[in-house]
Amino acid sequence: MLPYLAQGANSSLEDGAVLGRLLGYVTHSADVPRATKLYEDLRKERSRTIALETFKQRQAFHIPDGVEQRQRDAIFAIAMVSGPTPAFSSRWYAEETPPLSGLTCPTFQPWLYGYDAYADADRAVDAMKLESTKLDSAVGVS
Repeated sequence: MLPYLAQGANSSLEDGAVLGRLLGYVTHSADVPRATKLYEDLRKERSRTIALETFKQRQAFHIPDGVEQRQRDAIFAIAMVSGPTPAFSSRWYAEETPPLSGLTCPTFQPWLYGYDAYADADRAVDAMKLESTKLDSAVGVS
């Protein structure tokens, strides 16, 4: 993970919160492998998405001098005066700004900073319980 989102320490806190929450559901040592697999499944995609975003940040912050760089700098300057909009992109580009179109994701910051590790773990456990109940019903276990 590159340092452009400053999320390394935060990701480790999220990891600890999710793992701790999942292990809190463990009642028998035999359940630990299932809890750690659930942890891996939960954290892998989020961590991957954050890491990929850091590469996009690097690209946006290191544009060579030229037209694209001046467009980016103009957007920075406007935001310095007026402040960011509520959905201020993680890369600060307006979606429709050519040639930088597609470099932005106006929902990324709320997704990144609005994450609830406990709720995510709880939802995963609830889904696992539901799936287990369906399986038990299918094979006739009561």
